[in-house]
Amino acid sequence: FLLQDPANKKDRCGYECDFKPKPNMDSKCTKINPTVSNTKSDFECQHVLMEPLEPGYWAEIVLINNHWAEWQTAAHPIHKHGGWYWVVGGGMYNHPINRNFIIEQDQKCKGGKHCLPRNFTSPPAKDTIQVPTRGYVIIRTP
Repeated sequence: FLLQDPANKKDRCGYECDFKPKPNMDSKCTKINPTVSNTKSDFECQHVLMEPLEPGYWAEIVLINNHWAEWQTAAHPIHKHGGWYWVVGGGMYNHPINRNFIIEQDQKCKGGKHCLPRNFTSPPAKDTIQVPTRGYVIIRTP
């Protein structure tokens, strides 16, 4: 995405997020739909997550590999050009998962937020990570 023309969005899908540092540091994301053709599906477009840059704040992204069939057994590598991210968490399940399941798991605790385990003490800095099959990885970028 860093080397793509931001004005050329016709093949993109994913989410575009805004960030409000005050009063409660919320980020609201809206879905991006491709405009090239009504026949393009989410599997045929460039998946882009556009997070705004706000100095002094971190963006957290949960990557999910929901492949569950026997023929979909490969972990999926994710590589970032031009910088690093910190891997603060991750896990695997022995059953099919999806975005809603991971969101639910991340809200199933006393505080109701950030319930999936996170390592803020000494997270490894990476530019490539494998997202396991039926699993997730939580990354943070400044």
